[in-house]
Amino acid sequence: MTSLENVDLVSTRKIKVSTRNVRKNRRDTRDKEKDSLSLIPENFIFVKKYNNINSLKEKVLKYTKEDWHKYDYRQKNYMVHMNTKTIPLIWNEMDKYNQRNLEKDNRKFWPEADNYKTELDSLSQILTEKYGEGFITSALLINLPSRSIIAPHVDNQDAYFDLVKRTHLAIISDDEVRFIVGGEDKNIKEGEIFEINNNEKLHEVKNNSEIDRIHLLTDWLTIKGERNE
Repeated sequence: MTSLENVDLVSTRKIKVSTRNVRKNRRDTRDKEKDSLSLIPENFIFVKKYNNINSLKEKVLKYTKEDWHKYDYRQKNYMVHMNTKTIPLIWNEMDKYNQRNLEKDNRKFWPEADNYKTELDSLSQILTEKYGEGFITSALLINLPSRSIIAPHVDNQDAYFDLVKRTHLAIISDDEVRFIVGGEDKNIKEGEIFEINNNEKLHEVKNNSEIDRIHLLTDWLTIKGERNE
């Protein structure tokens, strides 16, 4: 083999090695980008479609204006929710030490909870399948009246919000109702259950429709007390 042929052979080998290295570097870069993206918390996570939504709608539509105005603790104590109306099902107000309840046996079940036992049991099963064994720490019917907003805020006042998964089940809604989390704008359809990243992302709601928007808000705490990822 001539000297020139040797040079060509070496050059060809170098090109092949270089090409392999470039491909490997590209793969490594793509893998790093994927890993980086996977670490970015999602704004919304779809949980499941609630099948028996019509029965739930019938129940909430029976409430009168007076029913929605009976309980106002949340509206008086959290300015950001001043435009909403609440009917508590499972809900503990802050204790004397300004702490939220995390004990299953210490949960407060309000009178209306009895009327939603079937729905709460179904939701518990859905959330167990999604997140693992646990229990609902809070369940509230939230009414956002027509042409009202919930101003931008982050729920990070205490460690409670790092431990629970907050989900919203849309019971009555409209195309003109917008739920915005971390800058992502979503219209949650009736019957859809979404987890929202309320403890890390700025979020808000705009009801630009002619009807009141009603959601069932739930907080889910796994038995081990950690937010599963």
